[in-house]
Amino acid sequence: MITTSKEYKEKENRIYHAKLNIQFADGTEKELDENSLFGLTINDDVSSADVFSVGTAIINVLTLKLDNSDGFFDDKEFYGAEISIKIGLELDTGTEWLQKGTYIADSGDDVSDVITVKAYDYMRNFDRDYTKSTLGYPATLGAIVRDACHCCGVGLATASFSHDDFVVQSKPEASTFREMLAMVGQISGNWCRINRFGQMEIAFYDISRYEQDTGDFVEISNYLSGSVSTEDVVITGVKVTDGDETYLSGQEGYLIAVEDNSLIQGSGETVAGWLGEKLIGLTFRKISVSHEPDPVIEAGDLARIVDRKGNMKKTLLNSITYTFGGTQQSKTCAATPLRNSVERFTKSTKNYVKYRELLDNYKYGFDSAVDALGKRLDGASGLFETTEKQTDGSYKYFLHDKPQLKDSLVIMQITSEALAISTDGGKTWPTGITVDGEAIISILKAKGISASWINTGEMVIQDERGKTIFSANKDTGTVLISGDCIRIGDQNLEEALKDTKTLVMQFDCEYATVNVDSEGNYDTFPEITFQPTVYFGAIDVTADCTFTVTASSYVTGKWNSSSRAYTVEGLLADSAWVDVKAVYAKNYIVTKRFTVAKLYAGQKGESAENYFLEVSNEIVVKSKNGMLEPNAVEISAYSRKDGARETYAGYFMIYEVSEDDAKEKVYESRTPESELRYHLYDFLMADTTYPAMGKDNVVISGARSTKMINIELYLDQEKTILLQTKTISYVQKMEELTGEEMFNILTNNGEVQGLYRMNGKIYLNGEYIKSKTVKADAISVDDLYAIGATIGGWSITEDGIVKDIDDADGNTYRVKLRPPYKDNPAGTYILFCAKKKAGEETWSQTFKLRGDGTAFFGETQINTYMLLMGSVGIWNNYYNGKSQIRVGGKMAGSPINYTRGENVTRIYPGSIYVEGTKNNAIGEASFTIGTGGDPVDVQPLTSKDGMLIIDCTRGVQIGSHGNYTSDTGLTYHHHGPHYLIGGLEADTINAHGSKSRIIDTSYGERLLYCYEMPSPMFGDIGEGKTDENGECYVAFDPIFAETIATFQKYYVFIQAESGTMQVTKKENAGFLVCGTANMSFDWEVKAKQIDYGYERLEKNKISSDIEFIDYETEMSQLIEDYITSKENILE
Repeated sequence: MITTSKEYKEKENRIYHAKLNIQFADGTEKELDENSLFGLTINDDVSSADVFSVGTAIINVLTLKLDNSDGFFDDKEFYGAEISIKIGLELDTGTEWLQKGTYIADSGDDVSDVITVKAYDYMRNFDRDYTKSTLGYPATLGAIVRDACHCCGVGLATASFSHDDFVVQSKPEASTFREMLAMVGQISGNWCRINRFGQMEIAFYDISRYEQDTGDFVEISNYLSGSVSTEDVVITGVKVTDGDETYLSGQEGYLIAVEDNSLIQGSGETVAGWLGEKLIGLTFRKISVSHEPDPVIEAGDLARIVDRKGNMKKTLLNSITYTFGGTQQSKTCAATPLRNSVERFTKSTKNYVKYRELLDNYKYGFDSAVDALGKRLDGASGLFETTEKQTDGSYKYFLHDKPQLKDSLVIMQITSEALAISTDGGKTWPTGITVDGEAIISILKAKGISASWINTGEMVIQDERGKTIFSANKDTGTVLISGDCIRIGDQNLEEALKDTKTLVMQFDCEYATVNVDSEGNYDTFPEITFQPTVYFGAIDVTADCTFTVTASSYVTGKWNSSSRAYTVEGLLADSAWVDVKAVYAKNYIVTKRFTVAKLYAGQKGESAENYFLEVSNEIVVKSKNGMLEPNAVEISAYSRKDGARETYAGYFMIYEVSEDDAKEKVYESRTPESELRYHLYDFLMADTTYPAMGKDNVVISGARSTKMINIELYLDQEKTILLQTKTISYVQKMEELTGEEMFNILTNNGEVQGLYRMNGKIYLNGEYIKSKTVKADAISVDDLYAIGATIGGWSITEDGIVKDIDDADGNTYRVKLRPPYKDNPAGTYILFCAKKKAGEETWSQTFKLRGDGTAFFGETQINTYMLLMGSVGIWNNYYNGKSQIRVGGKMAGSPINYTRGENVTRIYPGSIYVEGTKNNAIGEASFTIGTGGDPVDVQPLTSKDGMLIIDCTRGVQIGSHGNYTSDTGLTYHHHGPHYLIGGLEADTINAHGSKSRIIDTSYGERLLYCYEMPSPMFGDIGEGKTDENGECYVAFDPIFAETIATFQKYYVFIQAESGTMQVTKKENAGFLVCGTANMSFDWEVKAKQIDYGYERLEKNKISSDIEFIDYETEMSQLIEDYITSKENILE
């Protein structure tokens, strides 16, 4: 129910108004009121049709009928438009508006100037494929909801919800995020909905206040039409289906069913238990009525309805259809209750209601802090006020608990910099907050904290019961994590894995009783502790398991992770339970339940006493040949009272559970007994007295087909008062399993990767090897992870492979090969050779090759420019002082020879040559790349003065048609155009001709020319509209603002559609336009480019002349000197 003012609640003769804001996908916006409406209906549901549901995620629907007689919507596309709705009530003091949701529209239908539009709330966003989630499993329900909201772009209004710490072991195969939300709601006993502000909300009816008549109820009377059921619906039980298993909490009658929920994963009994505690005994009336519209009513509200006979009934509204200007439909959907569901509202069912009332008195953490704050506010007196005028004319404000400030202990001080609270008369200020957001608080209670960093001396995380699950202390240097809260692994849990029955859990005590008086009270709670033991086959793997403990809401206790024991500390109901789930090797999961119950013992009651069953063997080991170890089990009973152990004589019941889950009673005590011996074999009897004997007088017997023995101890002969239970499980003898059986156990019948079978043998898949040592005669792998290993003398490191060789003199030579680094692939060395003399620690580099091809001999870099295209020749000409490398074409004479001072190789036309020179006289280095046979007149690529000059007369043609004669008298024939594939990036681009862009039009490709300016400038255009005050502030796009010099003068051009308009203020962030009110206008801005604010009509500093450069007399000496310096190395 939406909260409203007192005046709103008391208003009679109501007149409502409507506001609609439609933001179309094209960016346009339209405001409408009730005058533009032919209809407005909102369907709000938290339950499926005709069913009282738990765990729904329903898309609520808005239906609009809009007046389009003026044709405004003719060219509007409604699909994807966002529609916000407000409903207002006209009051004497004005109109009080209520937000009624935001919806995303589907396509509209236009019939006779009436447009009908259906729109859906943000729950529709969750109809996305769940494969888009990257959430790692195991994951809690809370994490699943937060991830879903993040992936689907919807805000989360619920910081925490019941059982949000329930752990889902493996990622389910849900098709959509909405399916996941529905399953989360089912398990936690909630519904998922989008609230009126467009946020995800995980909640349920306020049951405790509903049952105690203390909540905010909607009052519905004088309804116009409809029906109110004559009988109450009473929920008698919850039935949960988990795979092939079905668990019932409560009893048959009116059941809430949970089915096909793939998040339960072996915790069906636990889920049924806590849903039963929440729902059993809940009573409501099924209704469907029409009444005057009231926009404050929402689905999920508590309601009282007065029927036509004047009888008032309570109910829970789960479906609301609100129609503006019409009638409102309010429903409580539920299947029609059978009469016996009311009759079955027995003592045990009523107890659930009583226990919920009792449980509501127990509050923890944040909830208790909120309640405490409320009580302190209600019970506290007010404050007195004192002001102090400062020298600058401002005031400091003091609120204090005594009439005089000097007499007060509690003082609140407010200044321009901070708000602070003192409890010692102003001596210290331990609590406060500054204007820049720094808070000083002794204890912070919150639903959630989001922070970039947290610096703390100690951090303690507790659950809602106050149990510590994480603790870290800076001073002691310790970090403690509760073992039952650690989750590792993401393997799927399949039914085939359960069928192997290789993992079983035993409790040393499965059932405990607490002696109470006739009122259910006890003087001293007994010591009740139980420990689980987990077996994989016959092997005790308890120490290797991780445990999750889930307790009923009616039991208090704690789990000791070090001793792996649970201690029960309190019992709020007649009975309660504790479920322990063990996970072994990530894939194997087993859950077992411990039960504790009150034992009523008359008016006075007795001292607390516990009863126990003790067995000689916790498990029975079954061999492949059918033999059992042991062949009989010794069973005894005892009690503890005030810590002393005493033999107890009671009544036993023994059941055997077969492999097909059939339960058969095999033994029943007729008289009280404290111990017995139970045989696990059937004996073949020769007569009624003696068993049949075989060879060597061996008794002929056979093992029964049993998987479990259930032992029960009762107080009375009628077996109505249960004292204790014990289970003995049968396990397979692991060493006798065949290879195929073991393979199926380890791989979930081949589904879990890592092992595979072929030709009757079991193989290890190398992709899943993660071990230190694998021994075999031969190993063949496609991809081997072997960091730190040595293969063939090569050591494998994180970034490459290394091998060291020692010579006879003790010197060590090293070779290292590695891939280049991602952040610097060109500059990373990929081959490294070094030498270390005997007795030295430092390596001396001998050779290094980088990723870009650069090589080093010693520490000297070798720059080699070579393009291999066929033949290679080296030409050294001392006559003209130039060295060349020629590649490609056809060789003349013999293969390459190197002879000092002779030209032994010439390359025919069609080849490529590279030459370089250095003019020692002027200290200038340059190069030339040429083609053809005679390099004198063919130099297409040269360098000069740090510039690259391209000028080709053969092959590549650059420029436009025409000739150009350089200062040397050579004529260059330019043939264009030059096509550049990709982008061109340069510091400065100058052009003698025009700059244009080619645009493909229906008239062919046409040129569009650039708008040139004397100064480098950027521009932007846009539109705006003045407000009712005739003002409009146009803010620059933040990115655009970073590109312009706003500190210099910029220019704004305004074009108004009518009226007057002018720019009254220019700022770095934008400008202010003033003029006619509510007037649209266009604007254009021109501003100088950042860093180029002072350029204007500069002279061209780059010459257009291309000079022919001959380097034959300048290069030879440099190459000759280089070759001479490396001659010894080449030899």
